[in-house]
Amino acid sequence: MKIMHRLIRVALLAMILLSIFLSSKIWSNSGNTVSTSENQIRTSMVQLKSAPEVFLPTKLIYHKENQFSYTNRESLISSLFKQTLKFNYKSLATSKQSDGELMNKIQKQEKSISFVFPAPVSLEYFLTINNISMKNKRLSADMSFDQMILSVTDKKIYYFNDQTNEMASVGISSSMNRLVNTIENKNNQYYVVSKDHEILPNAYYFDTEVQLKKYSYILSTQSYSLFTQAFFNQVNDLSSNDENDTKNTNITNSSGEILSIQSDSGEVSYLGKLQKNEKKEQNNIYGNTFQYVARIGSAFGNLRYFDQSSGSVTYRNYIEGFPLFSNYSRGRIMLTVVNNNLRIQANQETIQVPIPSDEKVVLKTTGETIQDLLDAGVPKMDIQDIQIGYTWEQSTQDEQLVNLTPNWYVKYKRNWESVSELIKQFQTNTATTTETTTKEAALNGFSQD
Repeated sequence: MKIMHRLIRVALLAMILLSIFLSSKIWSNSGNTVSTSENQIRTSMVQLKSAPEVFLPTKLIYHKENQFSYTNRESLISSLFKQTLKFNYKSLATSKQSDGELMNKIQKQEKSISFVFPAPVSLEYFLTINNISMKNKRLSADMSFDQMILSVTDKKIYYFNDQTNEMASVGISSSMNRLVNTIENKNNQYYVVSKDHEILPNAYYFDTEVQLKKYSYILSTQSYSLFTQAFFNQVNDLSSNDENDTKNTNITNSSGEILSIQSDSGEVSYLGKLQKNEKKEQNNIYGNTFQYVARIGSAFGNLRYFDQSSGSVTYRNYIEGFPLFSNYSRGRIMLTVVNNNLRIQANQETIQVPIPSDEKVVLKTTGETIQDLLDAGVPKMDIQDIQIGYTWEQSTQDEQLVNLTPNWYVKYKRNWESVSELIKQFQTNTATTTETTTKEAALNGFSQD
């Protein structure tokens, strides 16, 4: 018994000493080590975002009796689009068109239905993530599309790229009557639109003024651990590498991955090596970048694929079917791949809870808006696209509140700009040029005298 009693005392003493040792280790490293336990817990709680809910059409155009009807109502488009995914598909055929005449002809068929995507997306990737099975699917490997046109007349689906005029088609054996009946439901509201204009001939113009609601949202600030878990390929040895910078958060690991968060703006920037998608059919710019977005889960709300160019893929929040624009990467996740190096730009601040508002804004027609740009001196060849979006405006009364106001946006020299701000820039430049010319003329006159 005495021996047992002594053993128990020795064991207790050893446990106390071990506890003191471990505590000292924790306290000595608390200043520069980032705990991964929170990341692991968060990972188990986060539900991955799926590609089919992000790579979606955001506009629907219905042609009947020589009139185009437009809607971007998300619930209606989603319902109709899901119906198309259940069709019985035949064999895929591709063709290269030198112009858009065939597409225009198909769009103007009676009861044609066009699902419009914000930007071109790989057809192969689209078919894969939606589990669409068809013969000759391999023909889609090198093609992208931004319009999916359903022809009731031809009983076909056409995948068309506005920028390259590439087209693929597939026959379907399913009936489209249910789809048409849903679209023609008298409770649906549509805008009358037109196309084939001199500027942006493939774009659909609003022929009447557009009246849209303002919105307010309560902000939520996401923890750095959400981004480390979503972006870092290795999360077992994260640490802060700058003890002197108390304002900003800088996190790195032994693999050289870096996450920086600016305290004043909430901007998030990640740099690291691109982890390629394990699935062969998704090993492309879309699949490789989306896997990082997927791990964000629902933290960024209603996120949609928005644009792809020069190795960059952009995803944006959508409000009632319209994209959200802001500075400091708010409401946006942009991923850029260069030589297998990856850069991600985002923001800690996300919109979460909507607050109802009865205030509305009336926007000009598309034609009037484009004319305003031309009158301000914007070259027509630099106007690449135009659409309505919501502008993120910080509330002056409450820091935790953001106001969202509808405005026209134009894609000018590959960048999306507010129409009103771009017009101001050109007016300012014109005024400055005029003032400089006047001064030079005055000086020349003085020197001649």
